[in-house]
Amino acid sequence: MYIPNEFEINDRNEIINFIKENSFGMIISSADDGFQVTHVPLLIEDREGTLYLYGHFAIANNHWKIANDRKVLAIFNGPHYYISPKWYRAKEAVPTWNYMTAHCEGHFNTIDNDKNVEILKKTLEYYEIDRDLEKKMEDPYYSKMSRGVKGFSIKIDKIYAKYKLSQNRTHDDRLFIVENLRKINTQDSNRMAEEIIRMNSDMKGAGTDKSP
Repeated sequence: MYIPNEFEINDRNEIINFIKENSFGMIISSADDGFQVTHVPLLIEDREGTLYLYGHFAIANNHWKIANDRKVLAIFNGPHYYISPKWYRAKEAVPTWNYMTAHCEGHFNTIDNDKNVEILKKTLEYYEIDRDLEKKMEDPYYSKMSRGVKGFSIKIDKIYAKYKLSQNRTHDDRLFIVENLRKINTQDSNRMAEEIIRMNSDMKGAGTDKSP
């Protein structure tokens, strides 16, 4: 991935937290006839300094067979939004797109069938509000359904992220961008405004005064 210096994220914990907050990722691997891509929720864990991703495919999805014991790429995307040239103080500007993404390169391995339930439990624990549902994993129905998925792990060899959040613009430009994103007032535009403020140290407190 092309990453200009101003958009590169080197904070390991920041990237891990980003993946946790945007955990529905894509796994990409090469195949004899092209590429195989699967969209799947992924859990990231730090095991004594080594990072792993865990997830599961449907047994019917041949991707787990193609990827097994091979290198894969996992991509996680966060907030993104169109930035109009009218949102810059500078007269000469072009439209662009702000976005946040993290990539993990690593080695894919399937997990023994008897550990499928363990991965499913971890997934439920992370996403499910109803804790009673976790107990039902021991029910015969859920045990049967768990045999329809294939668990896997990805040992991460390389992790990196790109946050394109107008860091290359002036402070005044960023203020005006945030102001216009706030005016749109959608979930996506507000989240982008919040990330621009969070990741640009000179923006702390910007856009928080909502008084008339």
